[in-house]
Amino acid sequence: MLGKKNRNFIALSFFLLGIGLSAQTVTQIGFIVNKALPATDSIAVFYAAGDQARVEQEAKTAVQILKKKVTIYAINQRSDISRYLSNITNLSNAVVVVIGDNQSLDGKTTKFLTQKLLSSKTPVVSTIPDDTQNEALLTISKKDDALEKHVNKKVIAALELTLSDSFLGECIIDTP
Repeated sequence: MLGKKNRNFIALSFFLLGIGLSAQTVTQIGFIVNKALPATDSIAVFYAAGDQARVEQEAKTAVQILKKKVTIYAINQRSDISRYLSNITNLSNAVVVVIGDNQSLDGKTTKFLTQKLLSSKTPVVSTIPDDTQNEALLTISKKDDALEKHVNKKVIAALELTLSDSFLGECIIDTP
């Protein structure tokens, strides 16, 4: 009989094999966030409203597998974000994830969020390549059928974070 951890690992393996790397899922992002920042308790996800069904299902899976609180926010236009900021700053050990769509959730969104959340020391992670240039702590994007991770060295210092050497060794270090 398999133990609970083994069943979760097997379920995760089948889940990840089934989705491939066609897009970063909330669970994939969550695993990377957890490796970078293991003290994370909550993940707040901003996504395009048109992806609601997919992201809701991914968030449910992520909660079961990651054992973290995952809150999702559907965004129709960039101005929607402001009304959610107080919810996020009230979360314990939170990380904000921007699932980019190059429309309402783009580099300008990431820059806005990082500026608003800096005082609460809440890191922003983005799926938009090069968003470390917009002050995201970490970007996770697909490149050549693999996930590529970039970290922003200045943001690490500004948020007073310590990332493990093993995690940093998996990333491209950006110093914008």
